[in-house]
Amino acid sequence: MLQGRIDLGTRITLDAGARAEHWRLERADTGDGHSYNFFSPRVGASLQVTTDQTLRVAWLTGFRTPTMNELYRSFRVGSTNTLANDALTPETSWGPEASYTIRRETWTGRAIVYYTELNGAIYNKTLTSTPTAITRQRANGDARTLGSELELEWRAFRDVAFTTSWALNNAKATFGELDGKRIPQVPRAAGSVGVRGTYRRFTGTATVRFIGAQFDDDVNTFKLDAGTLADGRVAWRLARSVDVFAAIENAFDQEIDTGKTPIRTIGAPRMARAGISLRY
Repeated sequence: MLQGRIDLGTRITLDAGARAEHWRLERADTGDGHSYNFFSPRVGASLQVTTDQTLRVAWLTGFRTPTMNELYRSFRVGSTNTLANDALTPETSWGPEASYTIRRETWTGRAIVYYTELNGAIYNKTLTSTPTAITRQRANGDARTLGSELELEWRAFRDVAFTTSWALNNAKATFGELDGKRIPQVPRAAGSVGVRGTYRRFTGTATVRFIGAQFDDDVNTFKLDAGTLADGRVAWRLARSVDVFAAIENAFDQEIDTGKTPIRTIGAPRMARAGISLRY
């Protein structure tokens, strides 16, 4: 792996890097295997627009090889049987990214916009589907994503801050009969709104998370509904490195869709915990 950085004056910085890798996976019983060579470059530039504003642009590439489970291990969940595929090839990606950060005395904001092409994306392809049985097999396809991430922190008072962050994605398949279908398990919008505060030895946080609607399958048949979760945590500092804390997740015990196979599965119910935190 190589990387370098060049400062062009006091406001502009250029950086670049490249990663080369040889990958091989071989079956112990037959000696059959897969072997690939990868070269992934990246390049970026940062501009200090003002003392408290920064613009960064980059061109990124990457890859992911199929796992042993994806190549050789089939599995079953409910009435859905997913088959392995030893002919899978690696995923490769490329695309631009731009971010803008503003830091002020009472607030900080950041916005990221990106576009990614994913070639050879590994997904679960639906082969047959009936009310009582679904058969899928891991396969390669192509996809693209246009998205953004937005973050804002407002320090309303010395010891109180409000935060919010959102991810907006338009991720779709771009091949064959799935062209234009949404990518499974990727909501178009997800985000959170929170507050954190401190008072002497006391600290507390509260967060509300929103998860947008999404699909659980490649053909967009099984929809997972949107949901909202509320979490909280309070802590009391007993000593310099010792805290006593209590936390709650999914405070209102909401049912959040996590899968449909086609039997509906839901996320964890309300959970509370308490303990002692030690820092060294």
